[in-house]
Amino acid sequence: MKFLLAVLLISAASAQDFKCPKGWVGYGRYCYYFSDAVWNWNDANAVCRGRQGNLASVENADEWAFIDSQLNIKRREYWFGLNDKAKEGTFVWSDRTKVNQTLLNTLWSNGQPDDYKKSEDCVHNWYRTGGSKLNDGNCNAKMPYICKRKNNLVEFCDIEDGWHFLNNMCYKLFLDPKTWDGARQDCQDQDGDLMVVQNTNEIKFISDSISCGLHDNIWLGLSDRKEFQAQPMTFKWVNKAGFNNAFRGQWDTNQPSNVSLGNNCVFVLGTSNYKWRTDACGVERSYICERPRGSCPKGWRSWNAQPGTGPGLCSIVS
Repeated sequence: MKFLLAVLLISAASAQDFKCPKGWVGYGRYCYYFSDAVWNWNDANAVCRGRQGNLASVENADEWAFIDSQLNIKRREYWFGLNDKAKEGTFVWSDRTKVNQTLLNTLWSNGQPDDYKKSEDCVHNWYRTGGSKLNDGNCNAKMPYICKRKNNLVEFCDIEDGWHFLNNMCYKLFLDPKTWDGARQDCQDQDGDLMVVQNTNEIKFISDSISCGLHDNIWLGLSDRKEFQAQPMTFKWVNKAGFNNAFRGQWDTNQPSNVSLGNNCVFVLGTSNYKWRTDACGVERSYICERPRGSCPKGWRSWNAQPGTGPGLCSIVS
């Protein structure tokens, strides 16, 4: 009896039809995501891992040539996975790719790495006309990041339709504005609901998505509507869970405000550092839907799934 382990794209007709998620760029066996939102290195690493990837590593000169061609288009500086956080002067890739020292020596900018003021342990590119070079920078600096993942990962979200995986759920940003009720109905029509924020990684995902969405104001699944067993100005999520006081810092200045008694709905303001505000639920805004991840097709079973780290593989006995 033989176990055949195959990677499936749930939305694809063939198990071998490997594709990159929407918004990612494919090259070779990998997909690359060049973020718009800015993070320090640790937060960038966390958000990237939530997207089933790692901060970008470089295996060979051809891969660098591809990344550099994208950097010439983007004309920005991005975090890579290279760092010497564990031991000064010993650089490693965060995804444990073996360091090609010969190649790396050619990628450093002149005089780098220099560990300026003994506070530079994380690596980013310096964009220059004609090509980028690497520099060690302060890990607390904020900049976009490059996320890298294999193109044959199991997809339990409909990547063809713009859904993204994070912490065992699927999320999609809808830019076409709707009222809070209209947005919720649209989410429910797609077997989901408006987004419920339960942890800081989801807040980071919101920030990342809004930045990609040109700083639109985004409805969340939070309100003081009585059908969710809430009281005026006492907010609950669409799943009737109470507001976590650990998120108090997400409120914008002088928020929440009582715009419409018992009809206050919460949105994220992208142009105000992704803070939360209240507004009348009848206002039209963009929104984020969430829904449970998919499952293996009939006859297949989940294999080697690890809670919080991704869905694993689908297997079938042949």
